[in-house]
Amino acid sequence: MLNEQLIDKLNSLELDNLDSAITYLFCLRYSLLTDNVIISDHDEFLLISKNLIGRNVIDYETVSTVYPETSDFIQDYQELFDKSNIGMPGKKGNAKSVSGKMARWRKDNPEFSEEDILKATSYYLSNTDKRYVRRADYFIFKRDTGRATEESSELSNWVGELDQNTTDSSDWSSQQI
Repeated sequence: MLNEQLIDKLNSLELDNLDSAITYLFCLRYSLLTDNVIISDHDEFLLISKNLIGRNVIDYETVSTVYPETSDFIQDYQELFDKSNIGMPGKKGNAKSVSGKMARWRKDNPEFSEEDILKATSYYLSNTDKRYVRRADYFIFKRDTGRATEESSELSNWVGELDQNTTDSSDWSSQQI
């Protein structure tokens, strides 16, 4: 969801195509390919001149999502991938990439809380050979090799598995006499 400040700013720009400009901004925000987004040179110039983008980087302070990620939650999430916890360096990922992907994932999966995400991530880390642990941002979403438009989400798999294990164990315990 766009914040009011961004909507006001975009409406004041007299863009040729507001929808294309918004799509372009979100592609940049979430590190998606912009090749198929049709935006006029005029609109791109306006976005750059108003400092909404620069060198293909969106102003992260201007755009918000349905679930703006708190820095504390993102830090807690990334800390799970820290070398001191898993024994492998370089798995924490970039904070902006993690935050953007997490916001997008949570928008698509509103039924899961921050606690659910942290539990599923811990479950993944404790059940995966450390040599094969994905980077924190790739665990959320990773573009499939050779398929620029398709992504996979290990987080979705592990949240589902944790949820299934919790359901199975609660059903089992409720059947005992």
